Amino acid sequence: MKILKLMDELKKIQTKTGKDLDVFVEMRSERGHCDFCVEHIEHDGIDEIVLIPNLVTMDKPAIVRIELWLDEFEVEEDYYWLNKHIDKNGHLIMDILVEDGQIVKWTPIKEFGDSLQFFYKAVDNGRYSLLNSNYKLITSLNGYVPNGCIPDKDGYGDYITLNIDNSTGKITNWYGADEISFKEFLKDR
Repeated sequence: MKILKLMDELKKIQTKTGKDLDVFVEMRSERGHCDFCVEHIEHDGIDEIVLIPNLVTMDKPAIVRIELWLDEFEVEEDYYWLNKHIDKNGHLIMDILVEDGQIVKWTPIKEFGDSLQFFYKAVDNGRYSLLNSNYKLITSLNGYVPNGCIPDKDGYGDYITLNIDNSTGKITNWYGADEISFKEFLKDR
């Protein structure tokens, strides 16, 4: 069966390269969109159904980078407390460790208590990147929030909700290892 042969080939490639292979498979049909990609091919008068995966070989993501373009009011009034993460052009750049949700280079904010919340309606106003442990870019997305790896799950691609422990900079609603998904990063590859 072709699917089993494909899986055997994937295992051989993974063993040879020593890298994890993430496979995103998608099905397109007149009836809608699913998680499998099945192509109908007519070859020499024979109808054939073939599974066509979109394979992506990548380093294991260690860091999720959020980049948002804030307006002047947001920088000065709403998110001034994140000034260490905002550049001179009003770009919020926040690096978060995938493993535990730690915001890189966090400094406690004195005027806030033990916890605070970053809630932002990003809609399609952002860039989201996956970096390896050496800060090398693996892949990135422009547009809607990949809520599979950036909370909140119910963000509908529009919202970011980060509940932050002010003393440590850890995101308390960060996804666990068994919950986090990078599927949105693989869709267009």
